[in-house]
Amino acid sequence: TYELASMLSILNKDIPQFERHFTQVKTFYFDYDHVLPESPFKLQILGLNLMRLLAQSRIADFHTEIELIPVSKHEDMYIKFPIQLEQYLMEGSYNKILTGSDVPAASYKFFIDILADTVRDAIADCSEAAYASLPVATAQRLLLCQTPEQLKAYTEERGWDFNASSILFREEDKQNLDVPSMRVICDARCSPTRRNWSVLSDVALAVNKIL
Repeated sequence: TYELASMLSILNKDIPQFERHFTQVKTFYFDYDHVLPESPFKLQILGLNLMRLLAQSRIADFHTEIELIPVSKHEDMYIKFPIQLEQYLMEGSYNKILTGSDVPAASYKFFIDILADTVRDAIADCSEAAYASLPVATAQRLLLCQTPEQLKAYTEERGWDFNASSILFREEDKQNLDVPSMRVICDARCSPTRRNWSVLSDVALAVNKIL
């Protein structure tokens, strides 16, 4: 069935394939719901699609899909989780993205990892544009890294210098601007047109609180 194919696509980490199968199964969910019994997997599949849209920064499409789901179903764990996750993103509560205790299904973890990477990259862009260095402990919290080893691996991907006490950003990655606040930097580098999340401009406040 298309439902099984959709779930297998997630196991294979194949998002385009998931999208194709979901398009097919969505027809049965909404166009034939008056003649077909509701599938026990319907809400899980719909929730996975919401997770996909969040992971792809397609917030407008996310809200469009939410409107197709009856409000009475919004408290179901498969639907409630992506709705809550989107609220965390809008609030700037980025650390909650990594909280896995309430994940309704293992397949959701795939999209959570993508979201974490997207947010981490945006915060990294802002940080390296504004600072010459950051203490290791600060960078680990700010970049949502759960261990120093994960932070070190990430710094290597970015080409930053990592030592026992701090991370040194590459000088060529810094903006040649006299910027009065982190908010201006994040507005410029993490604008809605680049990430579709205007909330990422508020990373500035989180940085200043941590520092």
